[in-house]
Amino acid sequence: MAGKRKTVEARMYEFKQATESLVGDELLSAIKSGLNTSESLIVEMAAKAVVELEPGDCRDELVAAYQRFVVKPGGSPDIDKNCRAKLPLVEALNRQGFDDADFYLAGMKYIQLEPVYGGSEDTAVHVRGVCAYGLIDVPLASQTEMLFALVDLLNDKEHPAREHAARALGSTGLMAAAPVLRMKVLTGDSHIEVVGACLSGLMQYRDSHSLEFVAGYLSNDNPALAIEAGLALAESRNEEAVRRLIDAADELYPDIREPLLVSVGLSRLPMAVDYLIGLIEKNGHDAVTAVQALAPVRFDAGTKDRVQAAVEASGKRDLARAFREHFSS
Repeated sequence: MAGKRKTVEARMYEFKQATESLVGDELLSAIKSGLNTSESLIVEMAAKAVVELEPGDCRDELVAAYQRFVVKPGGSPDIDKNCRAKLPLVEALNRQGFDDADFYLAGMKYIQLEPVYGGSEDTAVHVRGVCAYGLIDVPLASQTEMLFALVDLLNDKEHPAREHAARALGSTGLMAAAPVLRMKVLTGDSHIEVVGACLSGLMQYRDSHSLEFVAGYLSNDNPALAIEAGLALAESRNEEAVRRLIDAADELYPDIREPLLVSVGLSRLPMAVDYLIGLIEKNGHDAVTAVQALAPVRFDAGTKDRVQAAVEASGKRDLARAFREHFSS
């Protein structure tokens, strides 16, 4: 009598146990075996294991698994609902330095419509975005073809895909991409996050023109855009950019000042830390916000001690409470 077929849950548990106990060639074999299954949930686990455990070259198995789950015209998306397997598969290929430009170009056009209440939803949005990041890392990819594909993605119907495209354009380092990002900022987008991604992309060029352009949006004319500009300046970790951000935080109205202070802290630069600790020492109405803004550097023992000393010197309960909340391990 044939044995009872194992449930998906049981096979997922076995795979998890194997990846936690095996090493070397045995681990690589187990992960490849997981990638070769027909069950998308197990393939998802295997793809994530490639990224987390770095077992060795799995590129052939990753590509084969991805192609197996691509929904053909008229096919059912049930084989990989919500692209649960395809997204980590592409992420794993990116991590392993896969360099097939055609694969990524096709992935940037992939759409998977799944039924939802009142219509359908495209669940391949992030697959397209992650393929864009893979494409820009292909050494021999045609720069022209790359830019065309990224510009197309920048006009995708789904805003997360447009956001991915903006960040990928900035990461290309190609000067031809900068005017594209600038034009998108000037023409706008229905989702402010896309404009913010364009501003962040521009700041990756680290030139004075981009800095001046992005810093020019630090105003009260459009608070949401000012906040996105502040985040872009902070993410650059450029001292001049953060100095402009601090100046704007000191000059602008309270409704914008708080998120700008948080952005100052996100930069993690020593000058930003000194500025925010100074606000705590002044014990003004921004002191609590300054404690919150310093949370990203809470794992640096020296900085944590400085913040704690400033908080204790203030004698304020609200500062002590904020410190406990944001600096606890």
